[in-house]
Amino acid sequence: MALYHYGLSKPPRDQRRRRWWAVAVLVLCALVGPFVVAGAVQAWLAGDVAEALMQTLVSILCLSGVGSAVWGFVDSFRGERLPDGGPGQPSR
Repeated sequence: MALYHYGLSKPPRDQRRRRWWAVAVLVLCALVGPFVVAGAVQAWLAGDVAEALMQTLVSILCLSGVGSAVWGFVDSFRGERLPDGGPGQPSR
C-alpha cells in the first residue's frame, strides 16, 4: 500500500483488471503451493532446518497469496454493485 503513495507501483485501474490480477495470482499460488508445502514437509522430515524454514516461509506466502487473490476477486465484484461515494466501498 505504501508503494502506491510513493508512485512506485500503481493499483489496477478498473475492476476487470483487478479480477485478472486476482486470477493470475490465484493460479500461480495454487500451482506452486502444493509443491512447496510438500518440499517443506520433506525438509522437516529430513532434518534440514534452514531449507525447511525457507520453504515454510514460501508456503506461507503462497497461502496468503491464495487468500489475497480470493479476497481481491470477491472485492472486485462487490465494488461493481455499490454506488460511487456510498458507504462500504471496496478496500484498496
